[in-house]
Amino acid sequence: MANEKSAEQLELIMSKLFDKDIESYIVPKYSLMKDITSLDGVSFITAQLKKIAGFERRMNDLEFLLITANYLENMKIQKKDKISKNKMISMIYHNLFNIEPEGPEMAKIHESVKFLIDHNKIRKVKFLKKVWVCTKKALSCLSFL
Repeated sequence: MANEKSAEQLELIMSKLFDKDIESYIVPKYSLMKDITSLDGVSFITAQLKKIAGFERRMNDLEFLLITANYLENMKIQKKDKISKNKMISMIYHNLFNIEPEGPEMAKIHESVKFLIDHNKIRKVKFLKKVWVCTKKALSCLSFL
């Protein structure tokens, strides 16, 4: 293992070889961008769901699934990106509960998602509501003293 380098050594090598802002002008496209977008979304949603107290016990909880699905529905993804929300639900539940993506438990989760879709429970937040919440938050930060 003589070839392994410490984080400081790797940082020094990167600074010698590349500009600091290399990520800003080398932008992934097509399927790579699709994978990055979906993985970032999965990571963010997983982190948000882990903030819920006792999330470990909520694998079969319909409300928990509804929050997960609403997070996914309100992600900024376009249809042309062709990101599968079913696949993302599978990845999130695999990360949270360590269940098999193709197993019977996941099939039950997908049936529950279908139930939520059929009963119009999964909704996209309207633009005006987003504007209202942002405005309200901005106004609450202002001090009128």
